[in-house]
Amino acid sequence: PEIPLTHFATIANYAPVIFTENALSLNNGVFFLQVDEDGPGKRFYSAWRRGCRSGEWPWADNGCMYEVMLHHFAGERYTGACTSFGQDDFNEARPEPPTGEELMKCFNSEMDALGMGCCDRDIKDFAFLTGEDSFNHHPCDELLRKPALQEYDRALIQAHCFEDGMFMVHSKDL
Repeated sequence: PEIPLTHFATIANYAPVIFTENALSLNNGVFFLQVDEDGPGKRFYSAWRRGCRSGEWPWADNGCMYEVMLHHFAGERYTGACTSFGQDDFNEARPEPPTGEELMKCFNSEMDALGMGCCDRDIKDFAFLTGEDSFNHHPCDELLRKPALQEYDRALIQAHCFEDGMFMVHSKDL
C-alpha cells in the first residue's frame, strides 16, 4: 500500500520518539526521531548512543537499546535485572552473545513490572504504534516459535505480528 510516512507521525500525535511497532519483540528497525536542540528525542538518542558505545549485546544496537530504555524510562526504579545480558568488552572475533531471546524476555518482564508492558505503553514523549497503523512487525509464524514468547497468549502474539496489507515486514527470510 502507498501510505505517506507522515500518516504514522500523525497517528502517533507527533511524539518526539515513535517506534513503528509495539510488538512483544520490540525492535528498532524503523523509528522516527525528532532531534531538536534539547528535546526528548535528542536526550533519548544521546542516552542510546552512550549506552551502546562500549561492550557487546545480543542483537547489537537492539540489545543495548533495551537496557538504555529501561534506564531512561524507569531511572532508579529499574533493578538492573537485564544488565547481565551485556558483555563489558567488545571482541570482533567473538560471535554475538546468544542470549537475545532471554534479554527480550527480561526486557518485557521489567517493562511489565514498571507498568509499561506490551501492549499499551503509555510513556511521555514516546509512541509505540499498534495494529494496522504500525509496521515492521515480524511474521506471525516466527513470533509463535520464539521461546521467549511461549508464556504469552497466542491471540496476543497474533495481534502484534505482520499481516498482509501492512506497510512493511521485518524478516530475514523474505
